Amino acid sequence: MLDPTVRSSRYAALVPLLLAVVLVTAACGCSSDIQPEPDVVAKDCAGADRTAPAPEVGPADSVAEDLRTADIAPPPEEIAADVPVVPQPAAPKKYSGGACPTLVGGKNTLKMGGLMRSVELFLPPHPAPGASVVFVWHGNGDTPKNIAMFFGADTLTKENNLIMVSPYSCCDENHTDCCDMTTTWNFGKYSKNDKDLAVFDDVLSCLEQQGDIDNTRVYTIGFSAGALWSTYLVLHRAEYLAAAGVFSGGTGMVIPYSKPGYPVPALLAWGGTKDTYMNMIMFDTMMNEFSDKLAADGHFVIECNHGLGHTVPYGVTPWLSKFLLAHAWKDGSSPFAQTGLGDDFPDYCLIP
Repeated sequence: MLDPTVRSSRYAALVPLLLAVVLVTAACGCSSDIQPEPDVVAKDCAGADRTAPAPEVGPADSVAEDLRTADIAPPPEEIAADVPVVPQPAAPKKYSGGACPTLVGGKNTLKMGGLMRSVELFLPPHPAPGASVVFVWHGNGDTPKNIAMFFGADTLTKENNLIMVSPYSCCDENHTDCCDMTTTWNFGKYSKNDKDLAVFDDVLSCLEQQGDIDNTRVYTIGFSAGALWSTYLVLHRAEYLAAAGVFSGGTGMVIPYSKPGYPVPALLAWGGTKDTYMNMIMFDTMMNEFSDKLAADGHFVIECNHGLGHTVPYGVTPWLSKFLLAHAWKDGSSPFAQTGLGDDFPDYCLIP
């Protein structure tokens, strides 16, 4: 259970900022291999099971100063000039449902965007302040539990201080006022996308209140319809996202591209020219457009064209998690721009 008494890390972060003249700190993160349950599969936009195998997932130095030697304290503006300006993500929006309920591992139902909506939460065994948050969005005909397990929810949460959030769509919960059986999530030209944006905004708000999450480590991933929704979040919620993993989504035919407010490192994966939905939505075209426009707007992009059609390739989660957890919200830069991808990524992934 998340502890609602823990103070937000966003406020705690002000202390080291104000003491930056006398204190230097450092931090780092890591990820690990993933092993999901073998019967877990991802489903495509049409809702059909894919038979591709499940992934194998799956002290700071202080600076002393003798204040007795200082006759006159420096003006405040001189002190401020010495303090580095550290970029921070936007503060989560206020929860739209009033008072946040206590969030627990498993299914949680709360009022979001005026509707009772549910999410599956996968928590670390011992949640600690500063947890990363990964939103994962399912495709047509799939379920929140299945897509989360496919992307290694159990192992990722056990081996990292990480919370995985897998929401239910309007269609999953028979909300006829915002269910679209074709798209699952409401995006692009559809007028009811605020209903699903509220899920992202409200869950993030309640996690920030109760879990003392690391707001610089919020990520989104998805496949098919869920990847289209992750695409939409990159375009319209970049002020919160440290990185994104988009598997067969993109812009163009369904979602018009608009410049994100902040640069978001993005891993874009798709299955070549055979990656289509009912021969109407051409993910190859959409992902190439999305990649080109993100790169033109200064985003770091990795392209992974696996050529297997409309599916998620075998063994995706170890290198996906490595990509995500290597990034924290700041200026959109990526360590992979300097180091390259190395052997942790498959041969079909490249930096364009």
